[in-house]
Amino acid sequence: MTKDGEDFYGSFRIPNSVAPESYQVKAIVNSSQGFYADALGQLINVGYSSLWQPTENAEGGNFNVGIIPFDNLGNNGTQIIRTNATNTWVVSHGFTGSPNNWNINNLARGLDEIVDGKWPGINTLIGSNDQVLVVDWSQGADRWLIDYGTGASRVDDAGREVADMLRKAGVNPQSVNFIGHSLGAYVSAYAAQNLGEVNTLTLLDPAIEFSINTLVNAPRFDNVSKFATQFGSTTTLGTQRTTADESYWVDFAGINFNDEHGDVVTWFIDNLRRPNTSPYGTMQSFDMLTNRPRTSKLNLNMNYNDRNGWEATLISERRTDGWWTSRNEIWKGKVDRSELPGVAYG
Repeated sequence: MTKDGEDFYGSFRIPNSVAPESYQVKAIVNSSQGFYADALGQLINVGYSSLWQPTENAEGGNFNVGIIPFDNLGNNGTQIIRTNATNTWVVSHGFTGSPNNWNINNLARGLDEIVDGKWPGINTLIGSNDQVLVVDWSQGADRWLIDYGTGASRVDDAGREVADMLRKAGVNPQSVNFIGHSLGAYVSAYAAQNLGEVNTLTLLDPAIEFSINTLVNAPRFDNVSKFATQFGSTTTLGTQRTTADESYWVDFAGINFNDEHGDVVTWFIDNLRRPNTSPYGTMQSFDMLTNRPRTSKLNLNMNYNDRNGWEATLISERRTDGWWTSRNEIWKGKVDRSELPGVAYG
């Protein structure tokens, strides 16, 4: 963790009034004032086009963690991390993942498209003054270098660095909305805990704990955000436990159990972008992203004692155009596949 006055490398977009181009400089952190010294020692007020820093004393060795505006992924873009965004959406991958994995990249792109107005009329928290950031902790989650247990033990380290970098970038914690998949759900939870209460947490099939300390003792999702929503699946890779404000079980017809772990991500962004593509319009009323309870809106009237804390079961369905949607049936509680009539499974 870099402290005020210490050297580190970051990417900055230099305002045109200072220089017409963007370039990387070595900087002295002075986060209390928001100014940074360039290579010549001149103090300039700039915004980050990415931030990277190493962990400290991480299990199995330190690794670098980064936060990057989605628009800058893969193209050395100069979009800065804005301090005045109404909402900041922060997407985090899981074990073996990276921001360039198809499903994570597709998720971030979908959010960015909504910000840019490509999908008008969607009832979500996302607005035109929002920004989408992606977390890259792939060095700490590389299956070719470490085993799953080591990767899982690093989620607290990754989350702590994410929180530290968001603070340095000047992002208001109350504007932050984390969306994490698998182990990325725990990275998000630890980041939220270190930031202070954030706006929302959206957890996409959080990984099974396997008695790993950092997962078993992870912050309760509902304790570190204004509102937390969990979407689980029947895969053996996801947890059966929930500590979110609302939790929904997503049942996938016709695919392998373990494929569901990744398909939850695609199902989520497909339903968020095109909630009315279902012939029933179920997801139009659902609010995939929200910071307030949706159960009364769905006439579920659930409480945390119903079916192990799960509010409802949603049945996914793949359209002929390849997009995921959801059937109109919303079953109260966590419903086993054998209890779902008229659903064919492969």
